[in-house]
Amino acid sequence: LCLALCVLVWPSAAYAFDPVDQDRPVSLTIYANDESTALPGVGFELYRIADMNELAQFELLDAYSAFTGDINKLENAGQWASAAAQMKEIAKDYTPDYAATSGASGLATFATLQPGLYLVSGAPVEILPWAYTFAPFIVSVPTRDANDEWLYDVFSDVKLEKQPAQTDIDVEKVWEDQGF
Repeated sequence: LCLALCVLVWPSAAYAFDPVDQDRPVSLTIYANDESTALPGVGFELYRIADMNELAQFELLDAYSAFTGDINKLENAGQWASAAAQMKEIAKDYTPDYAATSGASGLATFATLQPGLYLVSGAPVEILPWAYTFAPFIVSVPTRDANDEWLYDVFSDVKLEKQPAQTDIDVEKVWEDQGF
């Protein structure tokens, strides 16, 4: 009987983690960089799309209830990217909850956030000779580290694409001849 109880109780205890401290302030710092080169002047918008309870489950805010999936059952990077694209489409009709611009170090910080799920959107920017665009993404604040400990100050890189910036060149042709 003792062995049976140990087997029944052990798996649930092995997966337990500390509850989310709902009263603790959380922050998100985004690092805009191109292969470790800081990108200053990148504008980021942050949309709070879901509440997070103490068990780290999400409940979409009413404005984002048009989302067609289950936000608590996203399992891989492709599903998260698809969810971010859908949420960005929904968010286009709303004012962002927060906005920040990366400084000289490439960092943009959002302080004193509430625990929840956030959509991050970066504005395209030209830093010659390149033009950068940023993929929207969803981030949980707080999030857990590799040891399943809560990180209340979250740090995130952004996924970017770069292309050569287009520049306008004026060409003036001067024809020199003998007057013929």
